[in-house]
Amino acid sequence: KSDVNGLSGVTVLVPQVEALGMIAVMRSLGAAGATVHAVSSSPDALGFHSRYANQKVLGPPGSHPEFSAWLKSYIHKHDIDVVMPTESLVLALLASLDQFAPWLPISLEPERLKLAFSKARLQELFNQHGISQNTPDHFVCTRNNVSEVASACTSFSFPLFVKVDAVDALPECSGNSFVRPVTDFAELKRTCERMLEDFSHVLVQSFATGKGAGVNCLRWNGELASLSNLCDHESPHIGGLSTLRRVWSNPSMEADAAHRLQALDWRGVGMLEYRVDPISGKFNFIELNARFWAALHLCLFAGADFPRFLVERHLGRAPTFPESWQPARACYDVPGEIAYVSSMLKDPAVSVVQKVLAVAGLPKPYLDPRIRLDLFYPGDHRPYVVNVLRFFGMSRWVARAEATSWVVRP
Repeated sequence: KSDVNGLSGVTVLVPQVEALGMIAVMRSLGAAGATVHAVSSSPDALGFHSRYANQKVLGPPGSHPEFSAWLKSYIHKHDIDVVMPTESLVLALLASLDQFAPWLPISLEPERLKLAFSKARLQELFNQHGISQNTPDHFVCTRNNVSEVASACTSFSFPLFVKVDAVDALPECSGNSFVRPVTDFAELKRTCERMLEDFSHVLVQSFATGKGAGVNCLRWNGELASLSNLCDHESPHIGGLSTLRRVWSNPSMEADAAHRLQALDWRGVGMLEYRVDPISGKFNFIELNARFWAALHLCLFAGADFPRFLVERHLGRAPTFPESWQPARACYDVPGEIAYVSSMLKDPAVSVVQKVLAVAGLPKPYLDPRIRLDLFYPGDHRPYVVNVLRFFGMSRWVARAEATSWVVRP
């Protein structure tokens, strides 16, 4: 269906277009000529305001029992060529993954996917492969060893972070992924015991200092393309969502990421998250996001067009990856940078001078021409305007996106 110069003639379904990363996916594919069916369970999804949303579709959430049947019907009715994967979509299809194999550009073995989406079990895999270097102190907790968690973590540095993932939810539960900090051993033991009522595996991970960094990757049949970024600002400021970031290189960190993806034998996109000292280059691996990530716009600005590359690989093409990426900086200004500054102001450990400098730096993304705004995308500015109006409580000025294809909601 496609021509050699782009994705013209290719029809792609992009779910969860309320998410920043999936808006970037839609823009990448739409700019390449694909016809994009933008899907969300929310009629107010920000992605519906994009010019690249050729069809705006209200569909059931992945957690709905009829989601699989709905998706299969929609694929055939609208002649969809590719369904872009999200974590919730893939987990919803695990029991019937073979039925969707022709449309999903991702590793298709259920057990591999369960590993990829579980921080705890993935860390166990890395330990089995001898990849334990450049990793914070950690402990994988199950019902069999929960009584040992406090003694096993005696030497760890607080705060500790207790992490669980939706893929590890027990059959009778429907838990969501989340991270909870704990500050002492009694709280650690209580938290792990409580989490194991709903999840089979819990990861306990010690605090890692440094700036946030990521290795953004596409791995397909052993071939790897990657771009690294360094976070200048995060929300909250001690570590979280990357709000101001730049293209950066750390060959050792990139080699570590490649080693981990090889151990998993991953096929698809992913972002490996690290904490790094930008001066010495020393780093610690934190986790793998085996999906498209929130900071994806930076990759697009740098020429690392991972969504398009992924679709091309899935369609059987093998174009050469660029040998290098363009230098780029990107910012998630509203509400990202505002939340970053707010976290600085609320932290008593931050000096008055640092707080003043943080506030004074708020205009920088608008004054520095080298910094691109995530949502203010060339030729597609409406999502940015809508987002700002909503943030400042002026939603009455925003006309709700009119869907051109309505699907009955559950």
